Amino acid sequence: MSPFGMLRSVLLGLLLLLPSLLSAGVPPEAPAWAAPEVGAVTCRLEGQQPHSYPQLPLLRLGSSEMLRLSFDLLGGQGAPLLSYRLRLCEPDWRVSELYASEYLSGADSDQLPPPRPSVGTLQPYQHYELALGAQLFRRSGNYLLEILDESGGLGLADRAALGEGLQLLVIQDGRWETAQRLGQPSDEGADGLSYRGSAAARFAAGSGYYRVEHRSDREPFQGVAASYRSASGLLGLELHPRQPRGGQPFSYEEQRQGLQLLSTLRGESATEGDYHELSFRLQCPEPLAGQVYLEGEAFRYMPLERRELRYDAATRSYQLALPLKQGYQEYQFVYRPAGSDRLETATLMGDHYQTEHHYTVLAYVRSRTDRTPCLWAVLQL
Repeated sequence: MSPFGMLRSVLLGLLLLLPSLLSAGVPPEAPAWAAPEVGAVTCRLEGQQPHSYPQLPLLRLGSSEMLRLSFDLLGGQGAPLLSYRLRLCEPDWRVSELYASEYLSGADSDQLPPPRPSVGTLQPYQHYELALGAQLFRRSGNYLLEILDESGGLGLADRAALGEGLQLLVIQDGRWETAQRLGQPSDEGADGLSYRGSAAARFAAGSGYYRVEHRSDREPFQGVAASYRSASGLLGLELHPRQPRGGQPFSYEEQRQGLQLLSTLRGESATEGDYHELSFRLQCPEPLAGQVYLEGEAFRYMPLERRELRYDAATRSYQLALPLKQGYQEYQFVYRPAGSDRLETATLMGDHYQTEHHYTVLAYVRSRTDRTPCLWAVLQL
């Protein structure tokens, strides 16, 4: 039996949409920094031990598994009432035409449980958590989870139908932006379908990640060159300045594809973990034609403009300071060439075939009687 056959009809995928919080409820005339800021976003199976690499949040349909989303709303603006909304999507994340009652056994929206305030931290925040059980879902597929404030100010996605048959998506290191759709197989036989040569998925080789560990307000830190007191009153940590590694030899140090692990030495991370202002710097003699961004699990729920590094002519470097919660984060610098919408690592980090990667294959099937595809199987490689 093929690996797909052993897993058929048991898995459910989930994508989180949090950028609405970054602008929700802010008057048009307010400056951009007045928007509330979201931090420390995690989404994992309840009771699951942390993996050594980022993974897609997956539930087994019909199981007793529970998916837990948690995040912080930074600032001292009180505890705003937030709600969530679940919607079934097509494989390309367009909203399905099905009614909620056709894919959920309960309500598709509700209020989030009341948040818990931070305790004894320099950075005040409200900590939110939401648990979703597999029993809530009646149909496998991609689910969009939207977090909304009282205004509910999100536009609906376009609705469209896809063709019949099998669809295969391949995703590298749990990053949806890397998803590639496979076309016609190169071979079809009794043992299954084969995708070789031009039919196979092709990914950039990529490179490893830098790391920073800051679980307390005192040393020892990992990946930190110096500390300072930030303008906001937070402990600032200046990370080691980095040089572009494009064209450089491969470094065989351990790397985990951009992992984030939140922890603190002073108590419970959820409400007692503080934030540090981390200062990132990439040395560059001249400004590049495109944009430079941070990439890693700690930044994947931020809009691109929030994680863009700006060029400073005085220090001849790209710089960015961000508040990140105490713990362990891995990061790399990615480049978006002028006029392109794709992020690549070759220019700033290098492209090395020795780089370790993990892949997720998602198989979607739509029968002649289905109005939207089902997530039929998942294979982790």
